[in-house]
Amino acid sequence: IAEVAQENPEFNFVYPVHLNPAVRDAVYPAMQNIKNIYLEEPFDILSSLAAQKQASLIITDSGGIQEEGTALGVPVVVLRNVTERPEGVTVGALKLAGNEPFEVKAIINELLQDKTKRDAMRVKTNPYGDGKAGDRIAKAIAWRFGLADRPQDWG
Repeated sequence: IAEVAQENPEFNFVYPVHLNPAVRDAVYPAMQNIKNIYLEEPFDILSSLAAQKQASLIITDSGGIQEEGTALGVPVVVLRNVTERPEGVTVGALKLAGNEPFEVKAIINELLQDKTKRDAMRVKTNPYGDGKAGDRIAKAIAWRFGLADRPQDWG
């Protein structure tokens, strides 16, 4: 990431650094003096979503952030060989980069340098649903216990 940031000075890189001392001991010496990398304390959920929404590209190994980025319409590079969120890969919102530094760097550089490729990853329909599952479940439970009319079928 440090090399990618130095090769792409027109982009700012926001890195919420995990509280684990081993992570911090690796990240700070490698990145703290790079002008376009902003090392931050971990974000609360609202700050995280706001930062993701403003991003040109998200780079993560977090499954939750893979879903959030996709839902927000932001392209996501996944620093893994496999993902538990294959729907995002299928629709083109997630790009698996693996964990080999050369390949990771090449994929990130390609996407940063080609807005058309990034834009192609911005999906219009969220493959993880529409965010209304909780409401549907509550209505189904209310119906099951005779507290409401049968909800409309969904699917």
